[in-house]
Amino acid sequence: MYIKRFRQFSAGRSITYLALAHNVQERRPSDAKKQTRPHLILSLGPEESNPPEALEDLIAMASAVYERRIQAGMSPLEAIDAVRKAIKPRLSQVQHADDAILESRTVGMRLLLSMVWRELGLDNALKDVAKRHRIRAFDFERLVFGLVLNRIVDPMSKRAANDWLQRDAYMPEAEGWDVQHFYRALDILHEHAEEIETRIGDALLSVSGEDDRQVFLVDTTSLFFEALQNDAEIAALAKAWDDAEREPGGRSPLRPRPRVVNEPALRMQGHNKDGHPGDPQVVLASVCLRNGLVVRHRVYPGNTNDKTIAQDLVKTIQPLAQAPARVWVSDGGMTSKALFDALTIGGWHWLVADSPRKSTVAKAHVLPLVGRYTRHPNKSQYSFRHVVLPTEDSARPEAMVVVRNALERERQLTRQAKHLEEVRGALSKRSRVKGGHGKAVCAVIDHPSLKRYVTESERRPGHYVLDHEAIRREEQLAGTRLLRTTLTEMPGWELFEGYQLLQVVEGNHREYKGPLALRPVYHRSAERLKAHVMLAVIAGNCLRRLETLTGCLIADLRKRFDRLQAHRVRSGGHEYWVANAIPKEDQKVLKQLGIPILPDQWTHWREPAFSRNPAPIQALALSGAK
Repeated sequence: MYIKRFRQFSAGRSITYLALAHNVQERRPSDAKKQTRPHLILSLGPEESNPPEALEDLIAMASAVYERRIQAGMSPLEAIDAVRKAIKPRLSQVQHADDAILESRTVGMRLLLSMVWRELGLDNALKDVAKRHRIRAFDFERLVFGLVLNRIVDPMSKRAANDWLQRDAYMPEAEGWDVQHFYRALDILHEHAEEIETRIGDALLSVSGEDDRQVFLVDTTSLFFEALQNDAEIAALAKAWDDAEREPGGRSPLRPRPRVVNEPALRMQGHNKDGHPGDPQVVLASVCLRNGLVVRHRVYPGNTNDKTIAQDLVKTIQPLAQAPARVWVSDGGMTSKALFDALTIGGWHWLVADSPRKSTVAKAHVLPLVGRYTRHPNKSQYSFRHVVLPTEDSARPEAMVVVRNALERERQLTRQAKHLEEVRGALSKRSRVKGGHGKAVCAVIDHPSLKRYVTESERRPGHYVLDHEAIRREEQLAGTRLLRTTLTEMPGWELFEGYQLLQVVEGNHREYKGPLALRPVYHRSAERLKAHVMLAVIAGNCLRRLETLTGCLIADLRKRFDRLQAHRVRSGGHEYWVANAIPKEDQKVLKQLGIPILPDQWTHWREPAFSRNPAPIQALALSGAK
């Protein structure tokens, strides 16, 4: 007795079926020679539904019955028929004697993500893209959904995400996926990135309130790469290899030929915000609504400055801005005359930061003014001075707001007193060099903060003295920030609150780099790198939308719905899926989102039919914007 295996192909996958068989020696009718022929006794079904222990018991039972019938004088064929009659009624008892939970997979966050996925039209957008490529090896829309789900629940590399989707997450669609399908999906995603992001941006605007659509928050961050060379150096190395191979007897470079060359260069050194100044990087720019939804994002070379990025983003978001009053909010690093000209042509208002130390307009018309500050109605540490600029200094009516933080001012004055003490101590030390200054003074001159308090002496060349004018200016600017805007009728404290909305974008960037594990990035191809960033942005938008609809932080939702598991159970000769009990508070969240409760048991997964289309959530009005 033994187990015979049959392999069949169905729906593009291989299925192995089992049968109980026994070999019997028979004589051939043609020449009366003996030959061994297998005889099938019972069909046992697919291999995965038969545990190995049950198969061993079945073989032992069938062998015992067969031996007894042979000893009783039956022929082999008669004994096989007797075994079939004896075993068949008890087959289910033997196969399913060890009913158990076979596996458990997480399904909770899939339910939440599926609802937002449909609401934002991501399913239809990705399916439309897939139709043009006629993809048969995998479902492009489901694969991208799986990557975003992995990025939200347990972010991993693309190779590890494939294993996670097939072993840990409840994703029946992932059966048969290979890591090459994931990289192919990234290529397709990048190829149609503009179209997909446009459709997502329109959907995000449609689910946002009117006040949310008025304000566009713009900021940048950097993503570093753990690489020894930037893209320009890699391109130069590839050219050196080409030259060496073109010339007979040419000397090959010491480094190996690079496999990926990005032209134009993308991964370059620049101003790094991650504490990795020497590593290649890219710059991620986000255009965000006040409710946290990112309607546009762009990836720029790592050495691109913020002023250039801002001018490009104005053209990018112009089609999105349909509100009668559109407000551009960004920090001072993005401001330039070219930006203001572009915003004026597009009919935008702006609310930006300005440098109180570098702004010529502030030095001429704002800082010299003497007067009282108006306190914030709710935050007593803040006070404001609102100054309308003369029209000859600007093409449009503009105002500047001086923001003073009393607590920060006290801290900065204390730090300034400590710095001045260090500077005076260094200046008091005598120099051993005739007609020059000592090492202590050199240290002050090279220090980024201390050098502002000293200046070269007019009477003694090579010597330095305290700059009392700079000290007085620093005392005046301690704890002070400067805002510049065309919303001249709004009070200073409302403008300050509007500028503070940039923390929403900064929070998104922190989430990309933290829970969504956007960095460090190991992709070398520029196309796949940008697609990788796009996956994180889509995941972030889905999380923001879930927070808006449920009123819960995403960390709390993860903690609660990670406990919702789907279990594959074998019981009574059948295999099916069941879900563990859902607490009442989690049932309320599902009902609030229009997600039906999972059935008691199922064998084939069907995406739930959501019964609700959430309405836009109104935000606080930004009064004064016209």
